[in-house]
Amino acid sequence: MTYNEQTDALQAEIANLLRRYVEEFDLNVPTIIGVLEETKIDLAQDGTIFMSLDDDFLELDDEDGLLDDE
Repeated sequence: MTYNEQTDALQAEIANLLRRYVEEFDLNVPTIIGVLEETKIDLAQDGTIFMSLDDDFLELDDEDGLLDDE
């Protein structure tokens, strides 16, 4: 897969994920945009994406793409 094809695939997957959250959850568009902005900032700062689940923080492991408890 070329770099452009990979970029297109990433964009399509993000669009599918966002569409699913808009359809299945009770989140409004400004909230979704805020989550995307926060994630974008985290990724731009150090390449690490953090997710909060019940006050526990999980870090996305860059090597295998799995979430590990921190």
